[in-house]
Amino acid sequence: MREFLRNGILFILLLFISAMCYAQKIEENKVDEFSGHQLLITSWEKLGSNLTNVVLFRFRYENEIKYFDLVYKNGVEDVINEDMLIQFKTVDGIHSLKNSKFSIVTNSGNTDILRCIGDMSFFNNSVISKIRIHFESGYDDYEIKGEKRMTIIGNSYRLFESNITN
Repeated sequence: MREFLRNGILFILLLFISAMCYAQKIEENKVDEFSGHQLLITSWEKLGSNLTNVVLFRFRYENEIKYFDLVYKNGVEDVINEDMLIQFKTVDGIHSLKNSKFSIVTNSGNTDILRCIGDMSFFNNSVISKIRIHFESGYDDYEIKGEKRMTIIGNSYRLFESNITN
């Protein structure tokens, strides 16, 4: 009986710790005293990394515009112009956002944040399996592995949306 209780407690503890590993938080939530607009920023979350790629994201609401911020390091230098597509593959199809500013991806790790804009409502109930980032020289696909990682953008989006007040 003791062994069973000890194993049960250990299992619940491990389950709780693993759930916390994917917990995105609201990093900043305030109202600008001059404009009266809400500034809402979630914490950075890692979608994955390996020897050549690092992919981080967060959501941002600023001046009444929703942004999907993305850091993408793929070991290659390239340019992502304003209005280039960032595409997301889901079971429902392909959804696109546009980069809102000129960005540079470098192989040294100093990568601009891609600030993506567009209709993000597809994040609400989507399981994202792949992201395609269009560069000046072509595109690169990033496959998201693991069920928790595939749903983390949707979970973060729901947290983000639930905190927008104006």
